[in-house]
Amino acid sequence: MEAQPLEGIVQEAEIAELAGLSATLPADVRDPAGRWRSVLDDWRNHGSDLPEEVSVEQALGLVGDEGRPVTSSIALVAVALEEGFGARLLELPCVIARDGQRLVPPAADSMTAVAAESAGLAEQLGIATPLHPAHFEPDNGAPEVIAWLKEYGALLDGSEDSEVVRRLAAAGRSGRCPESLLDDEQLCALRDAFECLPQETRRELGLDVGRAILLDSYTLDAEGKKKADTARPADAYLSRAIDREQDSFAIAAGKSRGLMWLADRYADSLRSPAGRDGIGAQRFLRLLGAETAPRLRPHPQLRQRFSAGGRRGLPKSLAAGPEARAAAMQEIGATYTLEDYDSPDLLAVITDISQERRGKLRRKRAGALLSALSRAWDRRLSDYAEVDAANDHYVWNLKGKIPVFWLAQAGDIAWLDDESGRARNPAELRVRTAGTAALYGENSSDFVHDELDQPIRRTVLAALGVSDDPSRSELVTRLRDLSGASQRDETASGDLRRESTLVYRALVVRL
Repeated sequence: MEAQPLEGIVQEAEIAELAGLSATLPADVRDPAGRWRSVLDDWRNHGSDLPEEVSVEQALGLVGDEGRPVTSSIALVAVALEEGFGARLLELPCVIARDGQRLVPPAADSMTAVAAESAGLAEQLGIATPLHPAHFEPDNGAPEVIAWLKEYGALLDGSEDSEVVRRLAAAGRSGRCPESLLDDEQLCALRDAFECLPQETRRELGLDVGRAILLDSYTLDAEGKKKADTARPADAYLSRAIDREQDSFAIAAGKSRGLMWLADRYADSLRSPAGRDGIGAQRFLRLLGAETAPRLRPHPQLRQRFSAGGRRGLPKSLAAGPEARAAAMQEIGATYTLEDYDSPDLLAVITDISQERRGKLRRKRAGALLSALSRAWDRRLSDYAEVDAANDHYVWNLKGKIPVFWLAQAGDIAWLDDESGRARNPAELRVRTAGTAALYGENSSDFVHDELDQPIRRTVLAALGVSDDPSRSELVTRLRDLSGASQRDETASGDLRRESTLVYRALVVRL
């Protein structure tokens, strides 16, 4: 016999099989008032060897049987929920699709869902499975099952495309890997859904959606030829065909290997019918996390130095580590930097630029990289310009801040041209200003090439180690040196007057 909540829901043959018996108590010997249960209980209490009731928990295995009547299976799920087995049901194929297939309830952060109807964006992306109509009947426990699916987040409750976008974002946020590639029609449908969202919501959801979908992409091989691939937008860069900036990161990268670029065709396939009022390819793919400047990542050699946890450290001594980093740490007595970052993509591009023999092209690419870094500086890079440096004596003993690893590494390669057209390390160069010309001389060979030196790039140049204006004290010291040279007749009077005038002008600027 079955437990009372299962009456009328499980069949006699199912009860017998679950009990491990050849038969069960026939329905025609059971009185409508249910006194037969009291009789059997009384027999058990007096020592009769009767089988135990088939419990609701035992019956859970029936929910995935596609041979069972749909209404009976839904009722069984409702009983299981009432008896407190909701957590168990989440692992069982207890939801019935329109075609009769039994499904495990999709999680709230899953790429898939169930719905009354599959329409709009959900239908185009193929993420919603229509439920069997019996799920929406007013009785038989169906309302309770639907309420449970809503609460769990398995049900797309409505036909709004914004709900689908939010579901994709939840999937991306949870780290679920996309399984299939979006075709151009599906991607345009997703873009159209974004156009209907408020700008703040677009920004809130875009990156996570970009982690949940796959698009066509490519890398470059050793010969600079495209090799087809797929990538999440949040892991890729905008190709030159999509990013139309004259000094884009794609121009800087040239034929650098190892970077993932979104397919060029999206520049055309994602043109918005709304024109400038809509979201075109560049804006949309940027919303999805495609980048236009090098990505940073936590350095892979960070280590948990202390058992108590806390911040991870990157040791001073690293194979092929930047010399300037080691020197800066040595100067302040630090042995580690904390939660440091590197950028393999930036390193690949800078290395490729440094190997470019044609000076004009090298400067064009270097300038494009400086511009790309400058545009991204306030948006995300400036927060990763410096790191704490510490000594690891029992605990982290902070010693000060030094440039982050990715900047130190970029400053350790000869990729920026001086005014003579020779590639130099950034730390060897200085920008030409009234102060630097006064201090180092107008004809110094250490000024960065004028094709690279633009006002919008000055912040990034300084972060890379390129020297900027000298301090007032340095200028005063220069005046004293010139005065001493005059007294010793070491320099022609005309040269002294010219150099002194430059220093005085530089000082006036600082008043």
